[in-house]
Amino acid sequence: MKIIAFILGLVLAQAGFVGIVMYQAQNIATNLWDITKYTLMVTPLLIVINILVNMVTNLGNKIFANLAFTSIANTMMGVVMALILSAVVFKQPVSIKAIVGCIFIFIGVILTGLK
Repeated sequence: MKIIAFILGLVLAQAGFVGIVMYQAQNIATNLWDITKYTLMVTPLLIVINILVNMVTNLGNKIFANLAFTSIANTMMGVVMALILSAVVFKQPVSIKAIVGCIFIFIGVILTGLK
């Protein structure tokens, strides 16, 4: 059950971070005023997401007793969520290089988790 909570936490936290950054890159103008307004609007959400990331990292470290594995799993989930959100939400094409890269990251997570 704790492992499922860890994975769901990773998905939610990384989807939040990646979604915010991708939305900003796709839709916000480049002038300083628009960027400032957007940053002020999303700051409370970013604080909540950052707290979630810290809680998930702490949970993962307690479950696996391996901070490197937990951190790499967090990074991997960010890359995977970026791939999924770019394809589903922002209608960006997914290249075979991106899929192969995600597979290599997944293999690295598994190898890091081995004792």
